Amino acid sequence: MGFDDSTTSSVTMNTLSPSDDDPVNLLDNVSLALSGFSSSLSIIGASIIFLTYNVEVRNARIRQTRRLLMFLTVADIMTACGILTGTIRYAVIHQQHDVITIKEHEYLCTHPDEICIAQSMITTFSGMASFCWTLVIGIHLIVSLRPSSAVSDPERPWSEIKAHVICWGLPGVITMTALGYDMLGENFSIGTGPWCWIKVCLKERKVSTMYIWMAVTGKGWDIITYVVSMVFFILLVFYLRRRGFSISDLPRRTEHRLRQADANFVFLWLLTYVLKVWGTARFFMSMTEYKTYRKDVPTFDSMEKFLLYMQSFCDGLQAFCNCILFVFLDRTMINGMINHFRCTLARRQPLLQDSQSRYGSTNC
Repeated sequence: MGFDDSTTSSVTMNTLSPSDDDPVNLLDNVSLALSGFSSSLSIIGASIIFLTYNVEVRNARIRQTRRLLMFLTVADIMTACGILTGTIRYAVIHQQHDVITIKEHEYLCTHPDEICIAQSMITTFSGMASFCWTLVIGIHLIVSLRPSSAVSDPERPWSEIKAHVICWGLPGVITMTALGYDMLGENFSIGTGPWCWIKVCLKERKVSTMYIWMAVTGKGWDIITYVVSMVFFILLVFYLRRRGFSISDLPRRTEHRLRQADANFVFLWLLTYVLKVWGTARFFMSMTEYKTYRKDVPTFDSMEKFLLYMQSFCDGLQAFCNCILFVFLDRTMINGMINHFRCTLARRQPLLQDSQSRYGSTNC
């Protein structure tokens, strides 16, 4: 699904040029509610990950995978905040309208407000950074399986510095380049939910440019992540099966380089597939179906509306799902939080602290 402002029949199936007063449908409240709800959950989930990381520091040796998760969470909470901001902005601007005219649509496209541009910068940057850190985690997991990878410093500072340069620097350069070419602004849900991204109000000669920028600033990264993650997973399974093991044997058969909870990072790839596939499907549908403005553009049939709802809900949900996977399903984190809670109570109740110290019931 997509549109441009061409009037030539060689590029489109429409033969009539729309009037400036023709209506353009806006998103319904369902998409707004799904986006706002999921991004709010992710902000909460990211906050829990940050808090439990401090608990982990006090009660257990820091694993490099936990550090990488923190960096991934920084990117994901930026995405969630950006989507929430874009959703609120969309609701405020269009709260009293179900449709707008072509003329109003064009004005909003060509004159995006500062909030739209800033939100587009944030989500574009953080989305690419999130994919980079996901790939770094995959590389780290594969490398950690090799006994020869053991080093005296488990945090590997130089490797981490290079990861920061790539994972933050490359998305930053691409985002600033897109901003410099004036490509960030109103997307009108062609490739997103109710938030801004790449402008869709481009001239016919730039329609291909619009989709190229969508690929460079987001969807291409999705596809790369899908392919590379699948390769990593196949390599991981092949590596273990050659030695007669399975995924469940990871913590026991890798010289204790990985905890049982660290094996959950294998499922981070599957989680990325599930959350991002809806937007990728919409991107390819849009790219193959783009045409000139129609009376009901942007228009959604039942399948497109379903994909829109799923993308609106899933795109901002990454941090919350990571919280479930790496906090509430992580026995070490749960035990650490329980111990931290007991120590806090003990400090507030000296008699209880003396009793626990005497019988060795806690390590504070």
